[in-house]
Amino acid sequence: MSYVILSINPGSTSTKIAVYEDQRELYCETIDHPDGDLTGFDAITDQFEYRKDLILKKLIEQGYELSKFAAVVGRGGMLPPVHAGGYLVNETMKNKLTDGSLLPHASNLGALIADAIALGYFALVGTKITLLAGAPPVAAVLLGTMSGVAGGALRDVLCGDVPMIFGGQIYALAALSGATTFVTLQGTRFGAANSLLLGIG
Repeated sequence: MSYVILSINPGSTSTKIAVYEDQRELYCETIDHPDGDLTGFDAITDQFEYRKDLILKKLIEQGYELSKFAAVVGRGGMLPPVHAGGYLVNETMKNKLTDGSLLPHASNLGALIADAIALGYFALVGTKITLLAGAPPVAAVLLGTMSGVAGGALRDVLCGDVPMIFGGQIYALAALSGATTFVTLQGTRFGAANSLLLGIG
C-alpha cells in the first residue's frame, strides 16, 4: 500500500510545496512571495491565511484532491532543540509557535498550515460521506464538524494535552464554517473537488 503525502515548507520569501507517493516525488513547486505582498503583514504569523490560501489554490490548479493524501506535513519551525524526526502537531506545539517566544521565521508556519489543512480535510470528508449517504445538508454539516474535531481531540488526549475544543480555540468553529461552505457550493460551477478545497480555505 502506498501513501500520498503533502509537504509544506515555508521560507522567508517563498513557500515550497511537494506531493510524494511514498518516497517518489509527484509534484513540486516554489510559490514566490514578492516583497510587496509580505510588507503588509506586521508579524510573520499574520501571513498564515495568505500562505495557506496560495497553497490551496495551487492544489486546485494541479487537480489534486485532498482525499488522496494520507498525511499533511509541515517542515521546519524554530522550536527548542528536539530529536530529529516527525512530530504530531498538538496544542503545546501550536502554542509555542505562536506565543512570541521563538525566533520569528516563516518556517514556524509550516506546522500551523499543515494542521489547518488536515482539520479542514477531515471535516469536509465527513460532510461529503454524510451527503452521499442521503442525509440532509444540516445533518451533514454537523456530522462533518464532529469528524473534523474528534480526530484532533483524540490526538490531544493521547499527547496529554487539553483538547483544543476545550481550550478556547476556534477549532470547532473553523470545522463548522468549512463544512457549511462545502455544502453550500455543492452542485455549483465549482465542482466537488474545488468545493472541498474552498471549504478548507
